[in-house]
Amino acid sequence: MSLLTGKNYIVVPKATTVERLALTPVNGMLVYDTTLNALYKYENGAWSAFGGSSSLLVSEATASTSATIDFTLPSGYKSFEIKVISLIPSTDNVAMWIRVSTDGGATFAAGASDYVYQRNIQNGTTAAPALSSPDTKIIILGGNIGNGSGRYFNSIIKIFDPSNASINKNISVDFYAFRSDSVYSIGFVNGVYKFNTAIDAIRILMSSGNIDSGTFELWGYK
Repeated sequence: MSLLTGKNYIVVPKATTVERLALTPVNGMLVYDTTLNALYKYENGAWSAFGGSSSLLVSEATASTSATIDFTLPSGYKSFEIKVISLIPSTDNVAMWIRVSTDGGATFAAGASDYVYQRNIQNGTTAAPALSSPDTKIIILGGNIGNGSGRYFNSIIKIFDPSNASINKNISVDFYAFRSDSVYSIGFVNGVYKFNTAIDAIRILMSSGNIDSGTFELWGYK
């Protein structure tokens, strides 16, 4: 506690977002995030900002020849978004898959009828709407994510009401890509985990090979 122009003030510890998320927090912890220029508090097992936007950067990951990218979904949030930024697969012309977990990421559901999804893709000038049969995963963009020079794949994965144990879990994806055959692709996937069970982790992987590079951000919404 110090004195400034006759008033008492405190200065809380400062950290970047990466440093804050690497902490071992306890309820009641205060940190000023210098990346987001916001004061954060830790309570009920989750970080939240004082005032401002209700969207919070919960965690982030960087792929480096990674077999999977896994995020746990902490309690206290109504929905989540995962931003997939400049993903490059190790293997050319593969698909991105999504699976969910109900046990904190110890295992991920991969039963033959666990998922179903509706997909609408615009590859160049050709539209390709489709409804899947029951599947072991939610497939994003089929086998068209390339790793050639200048190629990219960006997407936003949205997870709605993951802790609700009364409804099937809706996971939707918007994606944008420059494919390996020099075709621009955009699309939307409406995916469903077909059980009335709370989910608490999500996995991103390729249909073959690793994720060579890319940045992944998990955002939570109160």
